[in-house]
Amino acid sequence: VHLRKPATTETLLQEIPDVVIIATGAVPSMPDIPGIERLFVFTSWVVLEKHVVLTDMLVLVGGGGTVGAETALYLAPKNKRVFIIEALEGLALDMEPINRMDLLSKIEASKIDVMLRRKIDRIEQDGVYLFNQETGEEEHIKADTVILSLGATPVNELARDLEGKVEKVFLVGDCAKPRKIIDAVHEGFRAGIGV
Repeated sequence: VHLRKPATTETLLQEIPDVVIIATGAVPSMPDIPGIERLFVFTSWVVLEKHVVLTDMLVLVGGGGTVGAETALYLAPKNKRVFIIEALEGLALDMEPINRMDLLSKIEASKIDVMLRRKIDRIEQDGVYLFNQETGEEEHIKADTVILSLGATPVNELARDLEGKVEKVFLVGDCAKPRKIIDAVHEGFRAGIGV
């Protein structure tokens, strides 16, 4: 076990491996939204890892998948008002049905404002401008803080670099494709027995 040592193509090839199992994860997706670089815009990952503390604010969570919905629920008791903006027709559609029902009831009880079928058009100093997919009109929501929960992007450059240099390379978890932890566990098991 090598701690505090980066796994690079060079350091791995020095070990002359027959097999490399890569589990480098993912990073939050940052789509090309004007204003995304503003200082009051964060990702759900930063909020849930408690790198930033948000209290007594108007919070807009962009993205109503499982992570976005749970982030909004986490922030609701500490802030004035929380909005979830989701492009699809429902929240947490990627979640297992029984847990989803429980999450949705908690969101309703928390008085979180849910706005479906809307996309973030741009983020300005005075708030967020949305595109309403049903009406085709622009909408504006005042927000002190914007939390983006718009998916994840795999971190798999190492796998590409090792291609053709190592006999077998297995991708495990989000570096293959962002999904659930059960998928990562299953892939790790399959990689382990396939060695």
